[in-house]
Amino acid sequence: MKKEAEINYLKTLLEEIERSLTAYNRSGEQDCLHDFRVSVKKMKAFLILAESAGHEYNLHKKFRPVGRIFRHAGKIRNVAVNKQLCGSATSELLIQTAPHAMEEKFKRKCSRYAQIIKQVERRIETSIRPINDIHIFFFYEAHLQQIASFFDDANFSDSLHECRKQIKVLLYNYLLVRPLMDIKINEQYLDELQEAIGDWHDLVIAADSDHDSRLLNRTVFIKELVQDFYERATTVVDLPLEQID
Repeated sequence: MKKEAEINYLKTLLEEIERSLTAYNRSGEQDCLHDFRVSVKKMKAFLILAESAGHEYNLHKKFRPVGRIFRHAGKIRNVAVNKQLCGSATSELLIQTAPHAMEEKFKRKCSRYAQIIKQVERRIETSIRPINDIHIFFFYEAHLQQIASFFDDANFSDSLHECRKQIKVLLYNYLLVRPLMDIKINEQYLDELQEAIGDWHDLVIAADSDHDSRLLNRTVFIKELVQDFYERATTVVDLPLEQID
C-alpha cells in the first residue's frame, strides 16, 4: 500500500473526527458523539495495522491525546446507553451523575480538543510509512484464525468484548485494503456478529435483572452465529444481477 493512499485515508478520518466533534458541540446530539467515537475507532484500527508492519515508531503513543478525548466522550455515551436500556427503572444515582454536567464539561473543552486533534494529525503524518501488501494479507489471516480459535470454546466474559474489537479492526480497515486482498471478507456477517456482541455487552453493563432473558437470548444467538466462523467470515456470495437491481 502506498504512503499517499494511507495519508489520504488518515486525512479523511481526521476530517470526520473534527466534523462530528463540532456537530456535537453545536447540537449536543448523541448521534454526533457516536459518530465521533466511531471515527476515532477507525483511526485506531488503522494504527494497529500500521504498527503491526513493524515500523520503528509508536503511532499509538502519538495518538494518545485523542484517546483521552475518546474516553471522555465514552463516559457520556455509556450513561446515555444505560439510561436507554434501563428506561423508567434508571437509578437515582444514574440520573444525578448523568447528562448535563458531563456534557457541558465536554463542550467547554471542544475548542481545545480540536487543537489537540490538529497537533496529533501533524505528528502522525510525519511517521507514516508504506505497508507491504503481503503483510496486510497475513494480518487479516492471523486475526481471523485467532478469532476462530477463540470461538471454538467461546467464553462469555470480557474476552468476548475484546474479540469484538478485533472484528471491528478488520471491518474498519477493509475499505482501505480491499483492493489489495487475496481473500474476500464477508462484511455483512462480521458486522452482524459484532453488533450482536455489542448488544450483549450493553446488557452486561446495564446489570439489570429485568434484562436477564434478553441477555440469555443474545448469548444463544451469538453461539449460533459463530459456528464455522472462519468459513462464514471468508465466504462472500456474489448476488445475481437481478437481485442487485
